Amino acid sequence: MATERVHIGIDVSKDTLDVFIPGGKTLRVKNTPAAVRGIVRGISAREPTAMFCCESTGGYERTLLDVCREKGRPVCLMNAQQVRCYAGHLGTLEKTDRIDARIISQAADDKKPAPLVHPDLRRRKLKELWTLRAALAAERDRVGNQLEHLAEKEAVAAVRKIVAAIERQLAGLEKRCRGLVAQDAAAEAVLRRVQLVKGVGPLTALALAALLPELLALDDKRLAKLAGLAPIPDQSGTVDGPRHIQKGRGLVRRALYFAALTASRHNRILSAFYERLVKAGKARKVALVAVMRKLLCLLRRIAQNPDFVPAST
Repeated sequence: MATERVHIGIDVSKDTLDVFIPGGKTLRVKNTPAAVRGIVRGISAREPTAMFCCESTGGYERTLLDVCREKGRPVCLMNAQQVRCYAGHLGTLEKTDRIDARIISQAADDKKPAPLVHPDLRRRKLKELWTLRAALAAERDRVGNQLEHLAEKEAVAAVRKIVAAIERQLAGLEKRCRGLVAQDAAAEAVLRRVQLVKGVGPLTALALAALLPELLALDDKRLAKLAGLAPIPDQSGTVDGPRHIQKGRGLVRRALYFAALTASRHNRILSAFYERLVKAGKARKVALVAVMRKLLCLLRRIAQNPDFVPAST
């Protein structure tokens, strides 16, 4: 029989980690590389089957993840909303950092999450650079939108100068991301192949390479859920409400949205699919989401099967 894992619950904040070790012991350490190395080394020595479990905190968990990767220790990221719901299931209304650490440990005992697969340095850089690129693109659009409200020449010139500077930064980031993809021959081949689908341009392909590496491994259903494109039913008794999408990776969904928007107009197969749904009474927004999901499934087949040739579009 496989040895049962010991799930170490860790509540992460900017400055500290609250650690719960099954058996009732709790402790607090600083969220610094040296302190985290010490606690990971100490717990691993006493509990060889320990897996460190925490929630995603938007970046403050990075030190823990890096140390676990460095030490070869298993670590997992728990869904914060699921952990909170689990606390409600237990009847735990109180919320402190120490209580949260215990709930994370108990939820992991129940859910048995898989250890996180640590991305290599190239993939981490690619994700961070593309995420930064997306943030700068949003800032460019926000600043650029002010032009239609400005009349003074000096103000207009200042905004245009800012937009031009951001554009230069975007071009540099895109070039760097393409260079990182080019370091992996398989990833570069996928990048080229997905662009065979009309509607999928270089930026969409780069976004998927940076933000959805699971395209090479998961099936259609799990990919759709990961991207936030899986239809969620809303049914109770005799009421059967419309299905809707939620959660998932917003930047991936955004990239697929613009690709699907183009495909619904210019891609022969996907355009026919879109029009068929609209004629059947589906709202155009619903039909477009269906195109996004179908496009994702098509790209998954292209990425996972080098011999697959998409039909002429």
